[in-house]
Amino acid sequence: MSGSLFLSIRALHILLAALWLGAVFLLSMFVMPAVREAGPTGSHFLATLHRRKLGAFMATIGVLTVLSGLWLYWVFTAGLSEGVMLSHGGMAFGIGGLLGLLAAVLGGGMVGRGFARIIAMSEQTAALPEAERSAHQQTLAALRTRTSMASKCVLVLMIAALLLMAVGHYV
Repeated sequence: MSGSLFLSIRALHILLAALWLGAVFLLSMFVMPAVREAGPTGSHFLATLHRRKLGAFMATIGVLTVLSGLWLYWVFTAGLSEGVMLSHGGMAFGIGGLLGLLAAVLGGGMVGRGFARIIAMSEQTAALPEAERSAHQQTLAALRTRTSMASKCVLVLMIAALLLMAVGHYV
């Protein structure tokens, strides 16, 4: 394999990871708290982001980051050679990769689905009878909180993965 292919895939992996981490940071630390503070209006904003394909963007960069990372790990470890995998660098990249994979699963499974449910439930709120609205809004608030917490967990996992990847060649 040519060195330029490896470097190109590595550069792509780093760019994708930077985009993914930046988007997760923005959503976790600014967008979700603002949505929560805005109340019903915030849910309309999430629906706008959904229509602009934010979910597809997040899924695409997450999957491409993971796939390029798996390929890089395969090449780095010479096809999962035990000796390389158990080296300090191999363990740093391996654990970092597992954390990134966990972030992708948690992000897609809990955060992505949470956003979709928040949007769907928010659209139902206006049509509900007044007696059911309060309970519905409490459920919606709990879902927002759970989704926000999950996005912060994804952020922590991604930061840990980033740190491990950054030191992988030097340990």
